Amino acid sequence: MKKLLYYTCLLLIASFATAQKNADEKSIYVSGNTDSNSVKAKLMPSIEIQGVRAGQNYPFTQTMIYKSAISKNNVGQDIPFIMNQVPGAVIHSDAGNGVGYTGIRIRGTDASRINFTINGIAYNDAESQGVF
Repeated sequence: MKKLLYYTCLLLIASFATAQKNADEKSIYVSGNTDSNSVKAKLMPSIEIQGVRAGQNYPFTQTMIYKSAISKNNVGQDIPFIMNQVPGAVIHSDAGNGVGYTGIRIRGTDASRINFTINGIAYNDAESQGVF
């Protein structure tokens, strides 16, 4: 009987300590309009996102294709066929005409390992990381 009373008092003291700890944290509660359920959201410190562009002196292989070259080579085909003049590029198409299911490999690397950007914005597909 004494053990039961001891454990009950210990549990009661621990619950008050936990409630006090949770009350001290900075948090906000978000509740819906129709029901009384609420979700606790903790305030997080702000983060800073920086974009870095590789310059000419970095040890990365880069090929810049300018608007004049794109307009000269573009006859309504998919992006891999516009990239046909890149050194080491192998272009393929299921239909053979450059429209539809197309793909690219550069020096044996598939499109999921190649970063395509247009004006600094990634063009790769979100699901397969390829370029079609």
